[in-house]
Formats: sequence, structure tokens, C-alpha cells
Amino acid sequence: MNRTISIIIGLLCCLPVFSQAALLDSLKEELANAKNPSDSLILLYNIFDITHTDESNPILEEIYNLGVREKRYDAVNQVLCLLSSFNSQSDSMQAELIKRAESLPKYDSNRAALLYVKVRSASVATKRMSSEEKQEKLLEYLTEYRERDWTKQSDIYEQAESLFMLVNFLSQATSGDMLTRYLLELQEIVKKIDNIYITSLFNSIASQTFIDNGMYEAAAQANRDKLSLTEKFDNTPEALKRPYRSHDGMLFNTYLSLLMCEEVLSDEELDEYYNGIVNIERAKPASRFSKSHMRRAAIYYHMGKKHYAQALPLIKEQLNETNPDNERRRLLAMLIEAARAENDKTTLLDALDEHNTLLKQHIADKADASYRELQILYDVQNLRQINASLIHDNQIITIERQRAITVAIIIGLILVIVILLFLWRSYSKAHQLSKDLSSSNRILVNERDNLKDTQRDLIEARDRAKAAERVKTDFVMSLNHEIRTPLNNIIEYSNLISDSVTGDTAPYIKRFAEIVTRNSELLSTIANDILNGSSTESSNMSVRVVPASAKDICQHALLNMEHTLKPGVKLVFTSAEDTDVIFNTDPHRVEQILRNLLDNAIKFTDEGTIKLSYHTDNVRQSIIFDVTDTGTGIPAGKEEEIFMRFGKVNQNIPGNGLGLFVSRQLAQLLNGVLTLDSNYKNGARFMLEIPFSA
Repeated sequence: MNRTISIIIGLLCCLPVFSQAALLDSLKEELANAKNPSDSLILLYNIFDITHTDESNPILEEIYNLGVREKRYDAVNQVLCLLSSFNSQSDSMQAELIKRAESLPKYDSNRAALLYVKVRSASVATKRMSSEEKQEKLLEYLTEYRERDWTKQSDIYEQAESLFMLVNFLSQATSGDMLTRYLLELQEIVKKIDNIYITSLFNSIASQTFIDNGMYEAAAQANRDKLSLTEKFDNTPEALKRPYRSHDGMLFNTYLSLLMCEEVLSDEELDEYYNGIVNIERAKPASRFSKSHMRRAAIYYHMGKKHYAQALPLIKEQLNETNPDNERRRLLAMLIEAARAENDKTTLLDALDEHNTLLKQHIADKADASYRELQILYDVQNLRQINASLIHDNQIITIERQRAITVAIIIGLILVIVILLFLWRSYSKAHQLSKDLSSSNRILVNERDNLKDTQRDLIEARDRAKAAERVKTDFVMSLNHEIRTPLNNIIEYSNLISDSVTGDTAPYIKRFAEIVTRNSELLSTIANDILNGSSTESSNMSVRVVPASAKDICQHALLNMEHTLKPGVKLVFTSAEDTDVIFNTDPHRVEQILRNLLDNAIKFTDEGTIKLSYHTDNVRQSIIFDVTDTGTGIPAGKEEEIFMRFGKVNQNIPGNGLGLFVSRQLAQLLNGVLTLDSNYKNGARFMLEIPFSA
């Protein structure tokens, strides 16, 4: 028997759920058979009204799309506000809603929706900002709002947006007089807009702030405005067709906020708002309204009605729970009032003690808030001074610009006059020249004959120049051969002297021998560069293609250059390949190019690393050698100039500027390419690409 009763009770409890599901299925069936967009819109609203909040987004999107198609923009703007409210934590969704609102026709309903979404989006973004960013934004909005003359501004939505943004950031910094002053100013603007969503948005920001600051009349008025607009909205033809629409949650919170302003409410208002809360609770006993909320409503109601005996135990019970400091201080004040009225001295003494402690803290918090407001005003004043200075500078710049424009106009007029005079004079000359045309023709014939003679002379001069160039090249090559032999002798005998000397003078002699050797090698390099430059230009240089080892070429080049390294510079060799690479080329020419590149890197690297490496490119069938250094690098715009004959970036660095020129000529001789990697910024990187088969 008991089991049967339990089953029946369970079924009765589930009946509302089954009924709601059946109703939802019925509405969806009606929607599928709707005959016109108006019916579809009402049915979608009804489905939305009975659907759980977590499942509301798809329905709202359907309403939005239908409204856009049918140009029902009031419905579209309403849905934008609802979507913004249900997706309050999604930055991407808020940004998308702003784009949608901005794309709609501009009238009051749309301006209000755009304002609503912008303010909600800014509120979400503010929570993710650092303290420094919030302070910077606050000063920006405060300075802008204070310096603008809003009496000449007819766009009330722009003023409302500016105030909402200012209040948003100001509420993060202070809860004092400055915040309440701008909230009161915003309250007057919101009344003029007369939109339920904007009013609700303002009420959610301002109501508790007014109450915490003891501004009960302002808080009550904000909540009355919200109730008035809600009632007005509920009486519209569209709202009357929505029987499942419920404001219970909003009404409960609004009534509770009004009861918290009990000091300025009449007895009739106290009864109306308290009875409203009781009726909502009775209609939905299993709702989200907690016992704490109902107790708070009863406390404010009984205190407003002076029912101290009923209020006293409720206040004590509420104080046993966790309450914000502002509300706890107020509850203690009401407890003191009720205990004094009921002559409960024990309760009165305990309440006075804790109330005094909280009151001291409140006074300290108010002083801190006042200090922060003074600091904000000081910062704003500094910004205004900076702005004034910038404005003054801009005025000076504008005056200078206007002066320059005036001078340019005057100069332009003078130029026009000069051009006109020139044209007139040219016309006169042309007229005169036309008279001498026949004489000029005879002169031109003579000039033609002279040009032919000149052409013959130029051809002869060109041939003589080519012969002289050949003589010069032969001379340079002969001179280089003559210089190289004594230079090599100097190097060898310097080393011999250094090795032969012993005793105390040996270090000095070795040092002098090293200087002689280094300078001799420098002269030898210059001679080689001149010889190679002449050879490549005269096409006398030959190549001998044989199978060559990439690893051997690199090691020979490194071995020849290691002794020239500066202290603190490392020479490193790496390979991206697991095995040695054998390719057909002239290994001596490749080594010559690498030695030139290494020599160039050594000259310009005072510390760090010079790296020689190679890797293969199977797609291009080539091997690529890299010479990378950590030196001074190549200045922008000099990328090609360094490959020119005698091209040098720094004239103070030893060298004749022929090394890179000769290297590129040799690379071309081997059917390869020598380039500078302009994207490398930590020094310089040269890349030599040689085909596998030259």
C-alpha cells in the first residue's frame, strides 16, 4: 500500500514536467504548420518562454533570423538584448551582437539595443583588465566626459553610452560620492530613453550602490521606473499574446530592492511589495528564492511597519548567516532600533558593540574612497593640463602649416607668372626661329656630316680602349706574379728568423715576425684579389671539374683561416647531412670562395661565433654552403653594393673590397649563386649554392 502511494505521489510530482513537455511539443507542431511570419514569431516567443535558459540560444537565433527576414526590427532588437544577457561571459558573442546591431536601421529601438550590448560587452571586458588598465580607461572616460559640453549635444544615446562606460570603470575604483553623482546623472538620461532593457541595466548597476550609500529615494525611484516599464511592456499587444511569459524572478528582486528602501516607502507601498514577494513564493514554493531572501524581505517589511517584535527574531536569525558588510551594518542598526523599542537591553548592548566596530570600518572605507576620488580628480587635472598643452602645440602647428601654405601659394603665383613670361618669351623666340628655319636646315646637314666623322673617331677610340684594357690586364697579371714571389719570401724568412732567435729577445722578434707575416699575408690577399678580379673580367679563368668532397672543402677552408681569428671568436663547422656529400665541381674554386667569405666574417666579428655549414637541396639538385657570423652585419640598402668591385661597408676595415666581387664571379663561373640572407639580423649570413653537376 505504501509503495502504491509513493508511486502516485511521484507521478503527481512529475506531472508538471510531462505537462510542460507536452505543451512544448504542441507549440513546435503549431510552429511547423504556421501560416504566416507573425504567427511563427509569437509561437517562437512562447516556446522561448517555457524553455530552460540553457536551451534558449537556438530559439532566440530563430527569432532573430525571422525578424531580419520579415523586417520586424523591434523583435530583432529585443532578441539582441536577450542574447547579450544570456551570453554575458562570451567576448566573441558580444562582439558579434555589436556588429549585428550596427548593421540594422538606426532608430530608438536599435539605438537602445546597441547601447545595451556595448555596455554589457564593456562590463565583461573590464573584469579581465589589470588594475593599471582600469585606471587608464577611467581617466580617459572621466576626462572626456568632463571636458565635453553636453548641453550642446542632442544625441542622448551617445551621452548615455559615455556615462555608462564612466560608471562602469568608476565602480571598480570607488563606491563614494563621485560614483553616486554620476549615477544620478545617468538616471535622468535613462528616464528619457524610456526602454525596459536600458532601465533594467541601469537598475542592476545603480540600485545596490544607492542603497549602500543610504540614497533610498534614488534607489526606490530606479526600481519604481523598472516596474512601470515592465507593466507598460506587459500591456503591449505582442506581450499579451505570450501567456507563458514570467517576470517572477525580476519582480522578486525588484520588490526586495524596494523593501530595502523601507525608510522612504509608504505603508501602502510596503504592503504592496511584500505581498508581491509572498504571492510569488506561494505560486512557486520550489523556486530558487531562498529562505534568506524571504527573511530579508520580512525584516525590511516589519521594520518599515514598525513591527519591532516580529522583526527582532528575524534580524537575529539573519545575522547568524554571512552578509556583506554594508548589509550587516544596516541589520545591526535595525536590531538596535528594534531592541531599544522592545527594551531588550542585552541584545541592544551586543548590537551596539558590533555596530560600532563596523561603523568605524565604514568610516575608514569612506575616507579611503574619498582619497581615491581625490587621486582620480588629481590625475584627471594632470591629463587636462597635458591635453591643454597638446592643444596649444597643435594650434602652433596649425598656424605654422597655414603660414607654410600661404607662402607656398605666393611662391606658386610667382612661378605661374614666371612660367607665363617664359612661355611668352619662348613664343617670341619660336617665331624668330621659324624665320631662320632654312638656315638651320643647312646647319643641320653640316652637323650630320660632322656626326659621321665623330662616329668614325669614336669607333677608333673604342678599339684603342679595348687594346689598352688588354694591356692593363696583362700588366696587372704580370705585376701580381712579380709581387707574389717576394711576398712569399718575406713570409718564409720572417718565420725562419722567428724560429732561429733565442734568449730574451725571442718574444719581441717573434712578435715583429708575426706583424710582418700578417701584413705580408694581407698584401698577398690583395694581390690575389686583384689577380682574380682581372682574370674573371677577362674570362681567362678556367675551372677543373672533378668529383669533390664537401666536407674536405670545408675543412681545408677552416684550416687555412683559423690562425686569423680574433681572441674571443670561435670558428665552428656543422653539417645537416649524415654522410659526406660528393658532387662534381672545381673544389679549389669553391674553397677559394669559402675562404673569402670566412675572411670577410673574421674581419667584421669581434666576438661570438663564425659558423660554416652545408646542406643539400634535392629538389634543386644542389648543395648550399652557409657562412654565418655574429658581427656587425650588413646595413639595409647595402645588400648588393657589397658585391660590387671595391664595394666596402666600413672603410676603416682592412681590405680592398674585391673579395665578395671575386667570389660572386667565381660562383657564376661554377654555374652557382652567391647571395646575402637579408632576413638574418644577428650578424651576416652568406649562402653559396652550387649544382651537383657543374
